[in-house]
Amino acid sequence: MNGAERAAIARVTGATVGQINSTVADVGFAVRGKVRRRLRPLSPVATRTLDIVDLHHDIVHTTVGVSAQLLGECSAQALRRTGTDAGSIADSPKARPVLAGLNAAFGDQLPVELAGEMRLSVVPDVAIHPSIAVFVHGLGGHDQQWGQDYAEALAALGLTSVVAHYPTGRSIADNAAAFDRTMIELVGSWPVAVERVVLVGHSMGGLVAATALAAAPQEDGANSPEGQSPSHGWREHVSDLVTLGSPFSGAPLERFARSALRLGQLSDVARPIIALGDQRSVGIKDLGDGVRLSVPERVRHHAVVASLGSHPQHPASLLLGDGIVPQRSARGHGALTGTRTIIEVNETGHLHLLDHPNVTDLLRVVGAQDTTLTG
Repeated sequence: MNGAERAAIARVTGATVGQINSTVADVGFAVRGKVRRRLRPLSPVATRTLDIVDLHHDIVHTTVGVSAQLLGECSAQALRRTGTDAGSIADSPKARPVLAGLNAAFGDQLPVELAGEMRLSVVPDVAIHPSIAVFVHGLGGHDQQWGQDYAEALAALGLTSVVAHYPTGRSIADNAAAFDRTMIELVGSWPVAVERVVLVGHSMGGLVAATALAAAPQEDGANSPEGQSPSHGWREHVSDLVTLGSPFSGAPLERFARSALRLGQLSDVARPIIALGDQRSVGIKDLGDGVRLSVPERVRHHAVVASLGSHPQHPASLLLGDGIVPQRSARGHGALTGTRTIIEVNETGHLHLLDHPNVTDLLRVVGAQDTTLTG
C-alpha cells in the first residue's frame, strides 16, 4: 500500500466514523422524541431531564464528529509521507477481492486512490493478434476472476484476451463512457491493425459493454484523443457480444432492498439507519433498473442464461434464476432489441459463469465464427 492509498483510507475511515456517529445521534434524538411526546402531557417539568440529555448528547456527538474529521485528515497527511515507494494495494492478490467489494458498495464515493479508474490490460503470456476478446467483470468483481480456459480457448483460435478492471460502484452509464474511452485508446495503440473485437461481459459487465456498444457510432470520433483520427474507433470492429447472466431487465434483490428501505422510512427511529443503508453505491442501484438498449443488428449477441435447476422450467430455475438474476432478465426480453441467441446453462449459479465449461465451448464457437462484418 503506497502513501496516497494510506492517506485515502485515513480520510475514508474518518468520514465513515463521522457518518456512523451522525446516525447514532439521529437515532438517539428520535428515541428521546418518542419519550418526550409521552411525557409532555404530564408536565413541562417531566421533559426537563430530556432537555439536559439532549444538550449532553449534542456536545458529545459534535465532538466525536469533528474529532473524526480532524483525525482522518491529520492521519492522511502523515501517512501520505510513508510508503510512497510501496506497491499499490490493488496489486495485492489478497487485498484485491476486498477492494473490489468495497468498490461495489461505495465505489462512487471513494477517492480515486481507492476506487481506481477503468483500465484494460492484456492477459499475461498471450500473443498479440488482430482479433481481440475483451472481458468485463461484474459488480464487486475484478480482472483476475476469469477462468484460464477462456483465454486459452480463444488464443488457440487467434484471439488475444484483454481484461477490464473498473470501479463497479459507479453508474453503468459512467462506466460505459469510461469503457468507450479506454477501448478507443486500446484499439488506437494496438501493435497491429485490429480486425475484430469480441466483447464478453459477466453480469454488470455485460450491461457496461452493451451500453457502450449501443452508443451512437459517431461518438467514436468525438471521443477520440486529441490528434487521433476517428478511424481509431472500436465499435465498427465488434463482431460478437457475449453476456453471462447480465440483468438487462434489472435484478430483483436491489428492487426488494428499495422496497424494504421505503417501509423503514415510516419509522422515525429507523429512518436514520435507513438513510445510512441508502448510502450504497449508484452502481448497485442501477442494477435494480437494468438498461434499455438497441444492440446493432450486425453484432451477434449470445446471451448465456444460467439457472439453478436441472432445466429452465424447474421450479428453482423459474423462481431464482441463477440465484441472483432471473432468466427473463438475462435473456433481455423487453429490454434489448437486436438479434441474439439464447444459451441455456442448467444447474449453474451466477458466479459459476466466470469459469464454466459450457461458456468455454461457446467462446470456441464464437472465436471460430466468420469474422466478416456487415452493416
